[in-house]
Amino acid sequence: MDSYLMHLRMQNDIKCLKRKNLWNNIWINSITLTLIIIMIACVFSVEITSSSALYPAFILLIFIIYIYARYFPEMKIGYKGIKEACKYYFNKKSK
Repeated sequence: MDSYLMHLRMQNDIKCLKRKNLWNNIWINSITLTLIIIMIACVFSVEITSSSALYPAFILLIFIIYIYARYFPEMKIGYKGIKEACKYYFNKKSK
């Protein structure tokens, strides 16, 4: 019974990942860009040598990494395609 419930939960997670929602993507991209702008402002608001400006930037960086890890799982597939394309290109070039 537990394995069946786990199977149903995994199927539900897969459905949520496959769902394409335009407004959700716009929201995620806008939040990510806002966090990047705030992170850059935190770094340049105080002197570069001061480490106190880096702490808020690192905290914002953690949120950005979370957004990419949670909402862009297909990036791995894209990176795999780029890796294979580069591999074939350099193999052809070396021959």
